[in-house]
Amino acid sequence: MTEPDFSKYSAQQLRQVLGRIDRVRFPERVATVEALLAQRERDGDLNNNNNNSNNGADSAAKAPMADPASYVPVLRRVGMVLIAAGLLQLGYGIWQMPAQANTFSFNFGGAIIAGLLLLTGSLRVAAVLRWLGWLTLPGMVAMGLVAYAIPLDLLEVELRLAPWQFASGVLMTLFPIVLAAWVLRELGSAKIAAARAFEGRRTHDMRIALAIGVIGTLVLQVWMFKILNGPDAEYAEQLAAAQVQGANKYRVVQLNFLSGTSGTRYQATVQVWNHEGVGYTTVNWQVPK
Repeated sequence: MTEPDFSKYSAQQLRQVLGRIDRVRFPERVATVEALLAQRERDGDLNNNNNNSNNGADSAAKAPMADPASYVPVLRRVGMVLIAAGLLQLGYGIWQMPAQANTFSFNFGGAIIAGLLLLTGSLRVAAVLRWLGWLTLPGMVAMGLVAYAIPLDLLEVELRLAPWQFASGVLMTLFPIVLAAWVLRELGSAKIAAARAFEGRRTHDMRIALAIGVIGTLVLQVWMFKILNGPDAEYAEQLAAAQVQGANKYRVVQLNFLSGTSGTRYQATVQVWNHEGVGYTTVNWQVPK
């Protein structure tokens, strides 16, 4: 893209450019803008722009804007893929509801909303979503690994009794991770970067978002491990054993609690399995204050 002609900018526009330009990548532009701004102030252009709204409106139209045709198709393609992916996750969740009624989630909504936002073609929206993507990617990877860190005898039963359902579950676990990696690559593509550079937008260090995501994921996973393997989880398994008759094995996959004036209410989803099948049951109890 061609170098912006800063000599045609007003003092107000030059100040805006200084506020958002990447000083590390474009030191020459920074020096040019600062010199022109100093000249404008000496010539009294700053006062003229503050007192003449018409001149301000005319000069605003000359602000550096990248050609939408160079980057909007990329954003809209990513947006359409995210919407389609969200609808696919919704359909899969509905299909799984009879077998895992208590573990259905609404993660598909985030993909659809992100897709709709990208359809606007906004570079700012793309930057925010890219930052959020790097922030949440470590958690997605961790959740995928934890989902299949299961006892070997449970794995054997699932593979033997429902191999296609197990395979579809693995694919749907990998799908959002692969999709997120693709989205991050597209939102960080050369076309998007060039458009942001042309408009003088700052470059954000995605390593910061990734580092925050990794630390947050580690803290969350340690906390979840303690919750799902602590005394409350053991009590939930005991309640499930009393509720479901037979020689079964039990594993808490979800544990929710809510504290109130009368005490703490607990609800746990327990996976139950034996040599002949796998299922889920829900147990509830309350601990008074």
